Amino acid sequence: KNSMIYGLELNLFFQRTGLTKNDLWDVSVPGMKQTLWNAKLHPVVQHNTCSADETMTVGNEIDLSSLSWITKLCKSSGSLSDEALKSLGDWKALPRLSLSSIRALSNAKEEFKFREDLTHSLVPSVRRKRLSEVKEILLQQRHEPCMFDFVVDGYARGQAEEFHRALILLDKVIVEAMNDELYNIVGRSFMVSSALISDIADSIKSLSNKDLGEEKEEGAPQRSLSPSTVTEFRSSINELRSTSIDKKRRILLCQRLFKLRNEVLSGKEVTDFRLASEQMELAAAALTELCITGNDDNSKRCILHSLQRTKPALRDNWVVASAPGRIDVDGGWSDTPPISYDYGGAVLIMACTVDGRRPLSSRCRIVSGGKGVVLRTEARESKDGKLISDSEVKMNKIRDIADFRDPSAACTLLKCALLCLGFVSLDILHGNEDVSLQPYINSFCSDSDEDVGLEIISTSLLPRGSGMGGSSILGGCVLASIAQCVGFDILSDTTTDEEDDEFLIHGVLMIEQLLTTGGGWQDQIGGLIGGIKLATSVAHKFPLEVKAERRRLDPRVRASLNKRLVLAFSGQPRLAKTVLQHVLRRWARRTPEIVANVEDLVINATKAAKATENGDIDAIGRTMYSYWLRKKKMAGEDSGVEPIAVADLLKALLAQKEIIGGTLIGAGGGGFLVMVASEGRTVADIERIVKNEITDLHEDVYNFTWHECAICEDGLKINVIDKALTSGSLDDFQINWHD
Repeated sequence: KNSMIYGLELNLFFQRTGLTKNDLWDVSVPGMKQTLWNAKLHPVVQHNTCSADETMTVGNEIDLSSLSWITKLCKSSGSLSDEALKSLGDWKALPRLSLSSIRALSNAKEEFKFREDLTHSLVPSVRRKRLSEVKEILLQQRHEPCMFDFVVDGYARGQAEEFHRALILLDKVIVEAMNDELYNIVGRSFMVSSALISDIADSIKSLSNKDLGEEKEEGAPQRSLSPSTVTEFRSSINELRSTSIDKKRRILLCQRLFKLRNEVLSGKEVTDFRLASEQMELAAAALTELCITGNDDNSKRCILHSLQRTKPALRDNWVVASAPGRIDVDGGWSDTPPISYDYGGAVLIMACTVDGRRPLSSRCRIVSGGKGVVLRTEARESKDGKLISDSEVKMNKIRDIADFRDPSAACTLLKCALLCLGFVSLDILHGNEDVSLQPYINSFCSDSDEDVGLEIISTSLLPRGSGMGGSSILGGCVLASIAQCVGFDILSDTTTDEEDDEFLIHGVLMIEQLLTTGGGWQDQIGGLIGGIKLATSVAHKFPLEVKAERRRLDPRVRASLNKRLVLAFSGQPRLAKTVLQHVLRRWARRTPEIVANVEDLVINATKAAKATENGDIDAIGRTMYSYWLRKKKMAGEDSGVEPIAVADLLKALLAQKEIIGGTLIGAGGGGFLVMVASEGRTVADIERIVKNEITDLHEDVYNFTWHECAICEDGLKINVIDKALTSGSLDDFQINWHD
């Protein structure tokens, strides 16, 4: 009387289904012997060996619709629906077996043998095949998934040997591709290895937390690599970047990295796996750098090789290079290496002023009678140029520039710009730490032996984490101001605009590779080249080749678009570095979602460029919003790229048809939000509506700051400021340098 079937008491089961005991048990089974063991509950369904009229299959899968009534029964509180009753009727019409009869029909010996074969022969065979497929995908450069879910699952069940086989396979791919100097394949394989090790770390942590029944304390001591191991990893990865070694040496370096990685993994702790994953990712970044710069000694690693030397600027005169910010309209992420050279990229970008000013600049001067190099980065108020914060570094010896790869160190952007311009060779930085920089300064700045100093200052009027490409565009400004100051005329009448653009675009890419921050080419193209551009990169072209084609707007369309552009600073912290890491790991694996999304980004950037040329401002707004959806998909669920306040604001303004569309600028996570207002609306109107007419928005929305934004037809501008117009102090600054 207490029996249950499918979660229901027996009497209630019979009541709801209309079934009787005779439907479940033969009459020969006494009532006291009627159990689930001998109840005829399990229908026999035919596979697709029967005729078309009799088949119980849909395609090649068994049709289990005759069991759907069970699900409906469990969810229903009353009688079954007509659909469920039909399923029940099909179930009654089928021959059915009890568990006891199924057991009697089975052959225990054969079943055991089948399971043994499955465990020891069939499953390993399938796994070997999947590993072989991954190898083919990598070596053939196919945009297909490289997934190791079965390896991660196996490790969680204590089958570590599958993990080691996967690493060995990836190591073999790296060596084979390196022998053919296919650095893009080597880089992808290192990144896949990093992602696999990271997944294992997540699995270990998940199992550990489950065993403990709680999360481990955040403050628990974390293991770190020993100084000697760090040194070995760093020296191997740095040498891997060098253009002066042959492929045999590169293979030896890779094998050294494999050995170091395995030594770290032998610790078997979560932290060990995290550390090993991080080093494999750094190795992948080194290969990305080679793909961007090329491997030849005459590669563009020193970007001055194609420029003619002219006279330096007069001493003590500031050379000021300024540039607008940038707004990505569509196609972003496709510009990010290795995506940009694996698949090919296309991004529609516009240069823009903020509150009527070009927000980024760099100034450089040669100081007569001075010594050493002074570097400074500063943030200033956009309205009056008031200094908010600054950071300064004085360099007198080689050691002072040797930390250029550390993004957390002071003024590294400026240091990398000097290295890109050939100030000193990368090869002399290690082992010569106490050597004076003065001879290099004198040679770099002039042809005489007289001591001079060099001062370089970068300035941003944008808030930190704006998303408007500030660091990359600043990189271009720094390159331009230094080059023009010391006598490399990058805007010469003897070079074409395209050659000048290429110098800056590639130079900034090189800076970001030296910084190990990664990043693509859309920022520098967006700000250093004026107007609206469709920028593209070619797949499988090494060194990376990028072109930008300006799209002309009718002046009346441009004026109308400027009125309708709305810029709001969210004040939210940006997560670009974390998001970048996640995206590049997913790209290395080529998950179907991310490959399809990259394809959509490239296609839609080209479509958006046509809409822009046609003067369709509403289409630009719609493009921005659909682009924002693709950017969120690129970052992945739970990435945090869309703050709640931003989601609330976009939803409310779209619902009230106050805007056509909008997107967070850049990778997302915070920074500036750009929108296209509906016809007749301006930034002042949208600000008023948000503050006075829309209620129930997230509280952070009311802390947004609102700004005017306009397309800037001029990109990089260089001006020489006569020393007579300044005080001669390092603190010289005039806000009109940003006009």
